[in-house]
Amino acid sequence: MFCLLGFPALARGIAVASRPVPAGCRLAALRGPRVPSAALALSAGGFRPHRAAPHMGTEACSHAPSSIAAVCSEAVDALRSRRISSSAGAWDFGGSDAGSPAPGDADPIALTEREAELFDFLRDVVHTSGCGTVMRVAGGWVRDKLLGLDSDDIDIALDNLTGLAFAELISQRLEGLGEPLHLHIGVIQANPEQSKHLETVAISLKGFQIDLVNLRSEAYSDESRIPTEVEFGSALSDAQRRDLTINSLFYNLDTGRIEDMTGRGIADLRAGVIRTPLAPLETLLDDPLRVLRAVRFAARFDYRIEPALRAAMANAEVQAKLEHKISRERVLRELAAMIAGHGSAPIRALRLIHGLRLHRAVFLADVQGAGRAPAGGPAAPRSPERWAPEWWRPAKGPATPAELLETRSIQDLEALHALLLEARALGAERLPPADAAGAVGDAAMGPGLADTLRQVHADPAARRRLWVATALLCLREDPHPADECAGGARARKGQGSGHKPVTIVEEVMRHGLRGMTVQDMHAVQRMHEHAAHFAALAGGDAAYGVGASPRLVLGRAVRLAGDQWRACLITGLVASLPGLEASPSANAFRAWRLSAPTRSAVARYTGLAEAILALGLDDAWQLSPLLCGKELMARGVPKGRPVGQAMEALVDWQLEHPEASVEDARAWVADWVARHSYAEIRGDDGPACTSDGGGDQRPAVAAARPRALGSYAHAG
Repeated sequence: MFCLLGFPALARGIAVASRPVPAGCRLAALRGPRVPSAALALSAGGFRPHRAAPHMGTEACSHAPSSIAAVCSEAVDALRSRRISSSAGAWDFGGSDAGSPAPGDADPIALTEREAELFDFLRDVVHTSGCGTVMRVAGGWVRDKLLGLDSDDIDIALDNLTGLAFAELISQRLEGLGEPLHLHIGVIQANPEQSKHLETVAISLKGFQIDLVNLRSEAYSDESRIPTEVEFGSALSDAQRRDLTINSLFYNLDTGRIEDMTGRGIADLRAGVIRTPLAPLETLLDDPLRVLRAVRFAARFDYRIEPALRAAMANAEVQAKLEHKISRERVLRELAAMIAGHGSAPIRALRLIHGLRLHRAVFLADVQGAGRAPAGGPAAPRSPERWAPEWWRPAKGPATPAELLETRSIQDLEALHALLLEARALGAERLPPADAAGAVGDAAMGPGLADTLRQVHADPAARRRLWVATALLCLREDPHPADECAGGARARKGQGSGHKPVTIVEEVMRHGLRGMTVQDMHAVQRMHEHAAHFAALAGGDAAYGVGASPRLVLGRAVRLAGDQWRACLITGLVASLPGLEASPSANAFRAWRLSAPTRSAVARYTGLAEAILALGLDDAWQLSPLLCGKELMARGVPKGRPVGQAMEALVDWQLEHPEASVEDARAWVADWVARHSYAEIRGDDGPACTSDGGGDQRPAVAAARPRALGSYAHAG
């Protein structure tokens, strides 16, 4: 499943209990303090433009702006009249923001009351059972505690018992104490063929998620990296088989001491270095997923990858094994953890993926046709791109998905990162020096667009979908179906000639990112498809929404996009921006930010966001008809398809008349039925009813709802 791993807890734990630790194990703060970024997000009750007074009749509406461009322009003018500065933000040009805390001079492991209670209970289990087990907390918990971070995920390594045997002892002790059994045991079986070499038992105990595993030692044959023998080992052999030195530290529950078996874990934690305990190539071939784990931890803590390890990560054999040997679900979990990071951690991870050319191993494994260009070049774009301005159209000349990901994806991701930083900076009282260095004092983004960006980024599900949609945005210019590239070998299940073929983006999510939920896949597809609607609106396309009021056209766009409308708008903005090179220098970033295309796109989308908010349409996707289908039929609407048509027309009327009552709606229905013959309502003489409440013809944009979105659109 596309499981989003929660944000790493960055608040320092309160030291309420600690074990005695020799002074020699204490860490000095060698890296120097980092200045954390200020809290930048505006609250939901922050800036919200004054909502325009709703109007009921055509006379009251006669003075309304006659075009989307006019509405957006008025919204921006109102913004300026309120003297809200849009130049307060500073854009980061690639430096880190908060980064990771430096190890301090305090006791290295300061236990909370809950941790002390848990460890006392585990020692009691060993004592009462007489098993004589030496327990060591391993890996991430030790690392995070040394950095002053809290963690509820604890890995415990056992020297003489398997995890399952120790879990049974825990269960017996709980029964002996008469405590209610809240012990949930799950066994994760070893799978050597996919580099999962050791059985792990996962339990939930006293509010902690705990993995129990025995210390291991592995022997390999000359022909294979699959272990021929896995047995109980020493703490040293176990530490040497771990992925990184900073994850190979132990906290001995008997002595209360940190054990750095590799001799490098604490030093690398101090210096901010990502390094493997053994030779990098050997470690990565042992488990190629460690390539992505190294990327994730380097990005999370803003640490430097040791050159030898970086070279091994780029090794062709290692990347081939990562692509073919590791399950896609494990790859997806690592990617999800990367984009769940704080601050600049997601873009740092994605820059490493780009620099190491890991696109195929991360996104395109098991994707048929990923390395082939479409025969004859790109086909004509499908709905809804036909309403988009010219710059949205596919580029000329074929390119393979792999080539697009390697050259174009990072440019879109850098642009998204820049937008998010600007949105954060607009609310900042004080910026870190690294961020302030990129300030040019001439941003075009207004509070409405900034608030839209922050709302999406504050929602973990929306945030992960936005990063994935942006990473794959370049593939929306590859409209040939994946099953065409693969010679028709793969098609949508049960599809006939009237169904859309499987696209490359859908193929990547189904197979390359196998494990994504249906909801996540639908959301990403919706972002790509509806971004074109917002692109046309922001671009002032004269043909978009002819004959309808701006309020109706904007309301329909929000309703078609549903609760994802903010993410769709942002996706359209990213697609409209010029490419930003990977890890841009200060000068390159400033030139990009001040370029006419960047400033124009941000200004257009600022006007669009302000207009939606000013008209009170941000919740339009939740609007329901004032009358139910049963009442519509009682008032003369024929049953069947005409009821749905009448409801859709009623909602359109409600968008233009936000203060309408039920009685007003009943009067409108009577007028609507009187103005349409039975044949017209059925659609016998042409397209199904396309008249709005005022009798004008509805624009084709709203009438021709894309079939693919029929199950997603919120039609009330």
